[in-house]
Amino acid sequence: MEKKVVLITGCSSGLGLHTARRAAAAGHITYAGLRELSEARELPEAPEDQDIRWLQLDITRASDRKQALERILSEQDRLDALVNNAGVMMAGFLEQVEEDELRQVFEVNFFSTWSLTRLMLPALRRSRGIVLNFSSLSGLRAFPGLGAYAASKFALEGMSEALSQEVKPFGVRVALIEPGTYATKIWNENATTCRASTEQGTLYTDMNPKLDATLKRNGTRDPGDPSDIAEKVLELIASERPPLRNLMYGNRGSRIIFQRMHRQMAYTLDDE
Repeated sequence: MEKKVVLITGCSSGLGLHTARRAAAAGHITYAGLRELSEARELPEAPEDQDIRWLQLDITRASDRKQALERILSEQDRLDALVNNAGVMMAGFLEQVEEDELRQVFEVNFFSTWSLTRLMLPALRRSRGIVLNFSSLSGLRAFPGLGAYAASKFALEGMSEALSQEVKPFGVRVALIEPGTYATKIWNENATTCRASTEQGTLYTDMNPKLDATLKRNGTRDPGDPSDIAEKVLELIASERPPLRNLMYGNRGSRIIFQRMHRQMAYTLDDE
């Protein structure tokens, strides 16, 4: 595989970290973005033959985005692939979600991803590179209790679809990766719920524990191997004509639920 200069966001854990390690193992010069550079001290050291370069990159900070581009171009004079993995998930029923909470989900999953992509596009045009956006199965079908997250991923899907057509004449490729359930921290340690989900005596008081149980069950019920996602990223980076949408179910449960949603367009938290 031809050596590429790759920037991956959200590499402190999960799919981002797996992808960064796999890209470096494949011989790519890999810039791995961390929300706080100090997080790198907590991560196992990569083998000497793997070129992982940790990067301060909170994608919501304009200064971090600018400094990341400047560092990559000063060291490599090129950028071949931008992998927009950084994202947040917040659960909560939409009537209970506050405006600032919804805006924060969109700030990370949509606006900051757009800002970083826009900043990197001139470099990607010069290299005829690729933009890979991490969406979700929730970017295709919305699940109850995940409306804020789904809305942000629906927006990312639309942006990516339009962008793919806009930059195609310049040789830039755009692809979406749409994971289902994988073995990452998103369902447990990194899971968050809206503030109002802990309130008692509301219309949703009895429903919130079911939502919480559903999320935890998703994280423990035969989750997919994150290395499969990393391999798909490398495949797409190398492809001259990658498909726009790439569904990665993760496990049989995600596939069944998604197919059921496709048929019925709805399900309830009472389903077991």
